[in-house]
Amino acid sequence: MFNIGIFPNTTRDINLEYTRNLISWLIINKCNIYVTECNQDLENVVFTTIDIICKKCDFVIFLGGDGTILQKAPICAKFNIPLIGINLGSVGYLTDVDKEDGTLAIGKVLQKNYRIEKRMLIETKVKGETKTALNDICITKKDQTKLITLTIKVNGEYIDTYRGDGIIVSTPTGSTAYNLAAGGPIVKPDICAIIVTPICPYKIYSRPLVLSGDDIVTISSNDYFCTSVSVDGYMDNLTEEITIKKSINKASIIRTHKQNFYDVLRKKFFI
Repeated sequence: MFNIGIFPNTTRDINLEYTRNLISWLIINKCNIYVTECNQDLENVVFTTIDIICKKCDFVIFLGGDGTILQKAPICAKFNIPLIGINLGSVGYLTDVDKEDGTLAIGKVLQKNYRIEKRMLIETKVKGETKTALNDICITKKDQTKLITLTIKVNGEYIDTYRGDGIIVSTPTGSTAYNLAAGGPIVKPDICAIIVTPICPYKIYSRPLVLSGDDIVTISSNDYFCTSVSVDGYMDNLTEEITIKKSINKASIIRTHKQNFYDVLRKKFFI
């Protein structure tokens, strides 16, 4: 009997209709269901915290889009629990299947017919608290009319000073997100690398850098009052020099389909 955690999405799944149907299907297949609090009446489930779900369950199911996975993936990684995403949104690049194939994919997982992709995470400290990202950490300007000047060092060595709208520091997973929109390179997700991409740089020679995943990136601002930091959507004011490095944890993403990275890339971005 499997213990399965579910992270519902009340925005994408109105009245949790899809969630309820999935829970009913899982119960028929003799699974124990653990769910985070969602202000909805759900039957035959155990409501509990994210940490307990990650400790008790064999795997977790994310219902929604990429944003749903980005929010909780670092917690799952800390407990080394695999996750699978069912896309209820639009792009769903990180999810495994669209909602029409959700039970088919979960059935494959129950039959142990799947593979796991390990994804690198990066982390930094914001006001003394460690924040972890599956996609990217962005240092950007707060005032839309004013450029900021950012100095970047790698392993303590001075690289360059960028003047522009900011800098994106991304993982290979995040290379197809904001990094791609800013002109950065697409990097295969199983590569251990850190990508540094200037956002609208003033100097024409300023170009993205692909660094070793073991490098440590340090970024400082000429005016912290005008600078903010975003860690996979978590926003805060940047008040001091920031250091970004590879996390010791990795996200474990379940894949049940036979599509490779390039197949998914063509389907989601090029077609």
